[in-house]
Amino acid sequence: MSIFHRENSSKETLRWGIAAGVAEACYIGLVTLAMNGLNQLVSGRDGTGVFMPGFLLFLLFFVLSALISATLVFGRPMWLLMEKKLREAIATLTATILTLLMIFLAVVVLILVL
Repeated sequence: MSIFHRENSSKETLRWGIAAGVAEACYIGLVTLAMNGLNQLVSGRDGTGVFMPGFLLFLLFFVLSALISATLVFGRPMWLLMEKKLREAIATLTATILTLLMIFLAVVVLILVL
């Protein structure tokens, strides 16, 4: 029997949701670092930037980032929906959202404390 055809337990569903939330938070951190690097690359030394290439790079990066984020957050729930496992799909998406919310709150608290 393949791993793709076994029944999902509630623990496995929760693990997938938490993993997706953590993966998305890590991806957001990497995007932040990349955006900072692109800003330094495109901006001029005297503070003036090259408008057109910078704006183009930003929009391309934004669209690509949205695609990757949608895959990380909605990929597993959509797969579960196609397998007609509505309860597991909702649980996975809820766990992902709650994980992202907890990470967001932790970052806000860290910013306020430091």
